[in-house]
Amino acid sequence: MKGELDGVRIVRCDKDWLCARVGDWLVMMGIGDGRYLSLDDTGRRIWELLESSPSLDVLCRRLADEYAAAPDDIRGDVVVFVERLARLGVVTVDR
Repeated sequence: MKGELDGVRIVRCDKDWLCARVGDWLVMMGIGDGRYLSLDDTGRRIWELLESSPSLDVLCRRLADEYAAAPDDIRGDVVVFVERLARLGVVTVDR
């Protein structure tokens, strides 16, 4: 899928978010602005993988292995999710 994240080398989590797991969910609060987010189990897993600052390709391969899917099949959804996190200031995208 072609889009904003083409050519992305690394996606990094912003460390200014406090996180707590609540059941299958991840509840997050921005330290600086007090915003809250919650991620479902799939979003939580993506966040966990992002903590090691992988490339988008590595992230998609890891998720594909875990969810028994082809990386190209899940890439579009992952790109949309990561772009949303980037707009919210939750992750930083390095090109």
